[in-house]
Amino acid sequence: MVPLDAEAFGFWPKAAFGAPTTTGAEAPYSHEFQSGSWTLTPMSIETGMPEAPRYAMYSGCVLDQLTWQMQRSGLLTATARLVAQGETVGTTTSAGTPAALELKRFGHFNGSITRNGSALGNVVSADITYANNLDRIETIRNDGRIDGADPSIAAMTGSIEARFADSTLVTQAIKGEACELEFG
Repeated sequence: MVPLDAEAFGFWPKAAFGAPTTTGAEAPYSHEFQSGSWTLTPMSIETGMPEAPRYAMYSGCVLDQLTWQMQRSGLLTATARLVAQGETVGTTTSAGTPAALELKRFGHFNGSITRNGSALGNVVSADITYANNLDRIETIRNDGRIDGADPSIAAMTGSIEARFADSTLVTQAIKGEACELEFG
């Protein structure tokens, strides 16, 4: 689980989509990520248990899936599922002394649904999953390790639970009328 925060969460979209196109000479910057790349940015991630001491460096990591849920209460967090090529275990860190990142958590979002510009209801909760749908390539390399994964077809899925103010949307659907819905 990783916190959805202003400083460190940007690592995960980069892992999911690759490097962004960034515009702006100074803050606030704009970062645009493109889904569906055949080449993902590999990274190394270390987990540390200083009390043991055990430090495991995972190399060739690529992000398979990123999931988060928005709701009325609790901490806003995401789950990142990774695939790695190799692991090196030691009694001291291989990463040196990482720079501290200030945790500036995002709050849960206020959501609404509008139909043709008029408010229909409020979003109660939402689940969002972005998946690269990695195909594991489990071939043995010349160094004895097993190779990682290649991206397949990226997909985004989710669900939204909403509380509607009235039966406007149901009536419109029964009549077969088209409408434009906006989720914000």
